[in-house]
Amino acid sequence: MKYLFTARNIFGDILDVNPQPTGCYLWYKVFKGDIMPMSMVEDYTAYDVVHINLTQYDHPYLDDIKRAIKGSSTKLVINQDHVPQIWDKCFVHPLLMRQAYETADHVFATTVEAQSMLEAIMPTKNIHFIEHPCETHVLKHLKFERKQKHMAVMYHQYDNPVFHPFFATYNQGLPVAVINYHQASDPRSNGTRSMYDQLYEPMPFQTWLRLIGESQLVYEPYTCNSFGRLSCETACLKTPTVGSDKVGSMRRLWPMSNGDVFDAKKMRELIRRMLDDEQFRMDCVEYAYDKVEHYNFRNSKKKFEEMLQS
Repeated sequence: MKYLFTARNIFGDILDVNPQPTGCYLWYKVFKGDIMPMSMVEDYTAYDVVHINLTQYDHPYLDDIKRAIKGSSTKLVINQDHVPQIWDKCFVHPLLMRQAYETADHVFATTVEAQSMLEAIMPTKNIHFIEHPCETHVLKHLKFERKQKHMAVMYHQYDNPVFHPFFATYNQGLPVAVINYHQASDPRSNGTRSMYDQLYEPMPFQTWLRLIGESQLVYEPYTCNSFGRLSCETACLKTPTVGSDKVGSMRRLWPMSNGDVFDAKKMRELIRRMLDDEQFRMDCVEYAYDKVEHYNFRNSKKKFEEMLQS
């Protein structure tokens, strides 16, 4: 099968690293296909599958792509990009969003919540649930010592989780470092600096892997319904992880250490137990390390091909 992943913009800095971050850009590796921005595609019909991770920037070009592949055997596959909590910032109206998805031959969602929302406005279209791939076969070969004497808190620019994680992580016996911090998206950055011991801005992926691989614990405080690449990567690196039950990979990989992040007492107890109870920590880590193969290339390819055959 000849496969193309395309978008209005492709971030080359992600493609230039090995391994690559878990997520949509890995599909071209799964199928040993091509990845390029729409402006560089000479002939869409040269491919069996054209795949778009739909953002508001791609929407205006869908009609051009459909016209280009009309009458050919090329199939258009679209999946939702952003978390449902910010769809209102990406599309003017839900029915315009529906119009975009209805151009596709196949649609999949990366969270059950997004799948449900798309099914609600497209009841006659089969909306598949497929999560993005993870390079488990590469990440599991990376070995790091837990020499960073801190716990790492993941920052997300969509919900700016810096205030509520403090209640779970404060005075837990370890310095707290916020990772993936975007100061420009934090409306209270001065306050944030007073709450945490270290703020790490976005960094090259290899540096990122080393940081989370060396951390004593990672806390995932996301309040949005997401697929969640962080939990997959910590699973591959055997980094103890506690976090939000809004994140699909937290629920799948870390079932004993996820919950409502606004239940701060429970989150504190889970962090404390993960740090102090060696057997609990080992059980959580080994379970996640085993189950993360759900996202490997072989399983991802199988699910994608089953969608194409439906």
